[in-house]
Amino acid sequence: MYYFSSDWHLDHANNIVYSARKWALNDEWQAIYEKVKGLPRAEFKTGWRPPTEVIDGHNMAIINNTNKVVGENDTLFLLGDLLFARRDRFAQRLQELRSKIKCKNVVLTLGNHDRELRAANPGVQHAD
Repeated sequence: MYYFSSDWHLDHANNIVYSARKWALNDEWQAIYEKVKGLPRAEFKTGWRPPTEVIDGHNMAIINNTNKVVGENDTLFLLGDLLFARRDRFAQRLQELRSKIKCKNVVLTLGNHDRELRAANPGVQHAD
């Protein structure tokens, strides 16, 4: 079977709040979310970031839910905005997270947030 998904934003700490992904937040961070959810992004403090366990929980919830539906021999199309990571860690982090996806056949379309993938592959087209 073919499956399509997009905008996972793995490791994108602030996107958890920007996109109202409350399911990824523990009780402490749900309370913080309720305080900041109506604020413009510019009003967030510099360095504001959920702890690593919240970010990892967000990543694994998406991957585990995908693994429950998409089989090993299916084809999964990821339609952009997969991972947010620093350039010096991007390839390693992509490989780490990809290894957790059971599906062998993954096709990635680059999105506007996949800057590091585009920088590493200048000839590759992307969707905006």
